Amino acid sequence: MGLSEVRSMEEELIKKRNGNYFYYYGSTKAQKGVGFYINAKIWERVQEIKPINETICVIKMECDKQMKMSIIQGYAPTNEANPRKRKITYNFYNTLNRGRVGIL
Repeated sequence: MGLSEVRSMEEELIKKRNGNYFYYYGSTKAQKGVGFYINAKIWERVQEIKPINETICVIKMECDKQMKMSIIQGYAPTNEANPRKRKITYNFYNTLNRGRVGIL
């Protein structure tokens, strides 16, 4: 499960008591941040978790021996946001469109 607005100012991977994993990344105190909550049954299929910035994170998984999958978790303000946030939104989509998430 992808998570947005985790509001952390660090990167951490936590194994929960139930065996599931919680990964998060952020760099602005009490704002933004992305992450994943990963079921213990599929954890062994995870090959990489790559934070791009505090609004985009990619998890790469092996579905089976012939198929791999990348899941992008993103968090961006809407176009209806104030002008400063519109620039953040533009930067978010620009990062995705230029392939900077490392999946293209």
